[in-house]
Amino acid sequence: PYAPDIAGILDMDLHYYGKENSHAVSSDIYATDIVYEGTAMGNGTIEIAYLPKNKNTHYANVTLLHNDAEILSISGNYDSSKEQSINGKALLTHFPLSLSSAILKETGVRLDGYIDSELGIKGSLDNAIADGYVRFDSVYADAPAFGTRLHLNDGSVEIEDNKLLFNNFDIYAHRSTPFQVNGTIDLGS
Repeated sequence: PYAPDIAGILDMDLHYYGKENSHAVSSDIYATDIVYEGTAMGNGTIEIAYLPKNKNTHYANVTLLHNDAEILSISGNYDSSKEQSINGKALLTHFPLSLSSAILKETGVRLDGYIDSELGIKGSLDNAIADGYVRFDSVYADAPAFGTRLHLNDGSVEIEDNKLLFNNFDIYAHRSTPFQVNGTIDLGS
């Protein structure tokens, strides 16, 4: 009863290979003419692959395409030995923030623009280190409840050692004088 109202056509292709202690899986999931809570979302594809590399190391890859353009890729290795570590990378490629409009519809907030990002994660599961960046391209946030439309600087926020580093990052409202953000946010705590 709490599931969202979703419409569209869903197709799936699943491949499994297994023998003794070795298993591999790949799958493509296609969604055509997606409508989420009354908002058209276009077409989407999720490509998934899992391969064992050796006794303790596993490789996984997930790719998301929106209207035939790759917008998200996550890949990496997981070591399931006693140390339990990961070494992976996530990439956002011109990710359209307008996709969030269906989810945020009830809040009245609307996001537009694109995000590009690269994030590398390496280390043990309980102490992984993230490094990379988030780059904003024509990002706007409409918040009618606050009577404003915000524009985020078309720049980057660096991520080093689990910290978001803001260096003169500008957020504009309706005037030309920005709200400037400087400092760090520690994501590791």
